[in-house]
Amino acid sequence: MYQTDLFELLAGAGDAAFVVDQSGLIRFWNTTAEQLLGFSAADVRQSACCALLAGRDSSGARVCIPGCSVIESSRHNPSISCFDLHVSTASGARKWVNMSVIVARTHDEQLRIHLMRDIDVRHRLESMTTEIVRQIAGVMGLEAEQILHRAQARPPAASLTTQEVKILRLLCRGLSTAAIGRELEVSPTTVRNHVQNILRKLGAHTRLEAVMCATRAGLL
Repeated sequence: MYQTDLFELLAGAGDAAFVVDQSGLIRFWNTTAEQLLGFSAADVRQSACCALLAGRDSSGARVCIPGCSVIESSRHNPSISCFDLHVSTASGARKWVNMSVIVARTHDEQLRIHLMRDIDVRHRLESMTTEIVRQIAGVMGLEAEQILHRAQARPPAASLTTQEVKILRLLCRGLSTAAIGRELEVSPTTVRNHVQNILRKLGAHTRLEAVMCATRAGLL
């Protein structure tokens, strides 16, 4: 895959998306990211990702730092990472987003695709629910953590075959249909058929969307 192909694909993505190179500089920023955080593409291009977002976790600890764990792990592990992050916006306010990071190997270099979804309202509601559960648990003499842990159970995931999961993981690495066929020793037609089955099972319209759906469902 060429960088231009990757950027064109992300320009039309429903999720807010930006691309960071191996040195941590932003190389691409789509319109949805601008709408989400308020920074324009011209504002952020060639800016350090960690300085722009200044992301923190739920405890307030700084996550976005030079040489962060996302950068280090992606150099050796191409699997998707997905986490919640409290980030800066152009207005100076902070917003909760769910961040997914995918490693993409282009013809020129290895890049990291960051996909963001607004979870600000959800996060506030979860915080309110957690506090209410703690208060109820205190009154009833129960352990709040046990109640909260049970509430975090995931819904049943779509049923994917072993081969389909393998193909999804190869898609995460940015491999083309032909490259996936060579990796799995099957024909490109077989790969395309598997991809169509994956899209149908996950209710996705594109390969990128299928990867994101599988990540959210805990299939990868």
